[in-house]
Amino acid sequence: TALYVLYQFHMFRQMNANARAMLSLREDKSDLIERLEGARLESDRARVRAETASRAKSDFLANMSHELRTPLNAIIGFSEMMKLEALGPMTNPTYKSYAGDIHNSGLHLLGLINDILDLSRIEAGRFQISPEDLNLKTLAVDTLRMFDIRARNGGISLVCDVEDDLLLHADNRGLRQVMLNLVSNAVKFTPTGGTVTLFGRRNAQGGAEFGVRDTGVGIPQKDVDLVFENFGQAQHEIKVMERGTGLGLPIVKGIITVHSGVVRLESTLGQGTTVTCYLPVSRVRRGKSAA
Repeated sequence: TALYVLYQFHMFRQMNANARAMLSLREDKSDLIERLEGARLESDRARVRAETASRAKSDFLANMSHELRTPLNAIIGFSEMMKLEALGPMTNPTYKSYAGDIHNSGLHLLGLINDILDLSRIEAGRFQISPEDLNLKTLAVDTLRMFDIRARNGGISLVCDVEDDLLLHADNRGLRQVMLNLVSNAVKFTPTGGTVTLFGRRNAQGGAEFGVRDTGVGIPQKDVDLVFENFGQAQHEIKVMERGTGLGLPIVKGIITVHSGVVRLESTLGQGTTVTCYLPVSRVRRGKSAA
């Protein structure tokens, strides 16, 4: 009988302990649910704030671009007339030089505004593309032609190494901008005697890859990821003719991403850089002509 009483007492204590543990677990569960709900609400509020800020930024940039472009068009137009002496000769050569500086500065500022707007549209998911069948080599030749004088003045060789009849179903303006940004960067950071190559080919997966390879100053390994960030620029001790704005590669990455592609960069400091854009097989067309 005594053993039975002891057994019942032990079982009672065990059941009591289990009940207390269950109550404690239930309280912990309730507390955890409340904290998770609070975190979710805070996350939703942060998301709403971020979306609101993004919309406000986009609206601000759109409004500012209009306000800035209007006087810029006048500055660029009138300074060009002065530079060309359209209304008569300028007797003081220094004034003519100033007109040229104003014109070039206006064009640079206009390009920067356009880059910021494009980047804003990409970040907001509003960068619209109109795919059509394009001949990649035709785009490459047209792009290199735009840099011919600049490259010759800098003693740089331009090479087109793009497969014939490589057709892509992509946005004409977008791909042109990608090539322009890549070649511009390469020419900018390639010293006299260097080479800039614009290449393009089909890959083993059936997709396409194109990009620019240069023999320029290169990028330190620690800065490879930085150059794809907005206004990000690599830091090196090698002097170059001009500095970039840090928007070229982010825009390239954004446009290629919209095309369901990816961008890869390989570089060795002091030896050169290769930026390659990979497009999926769905972007490749077969044929011998393109618009």
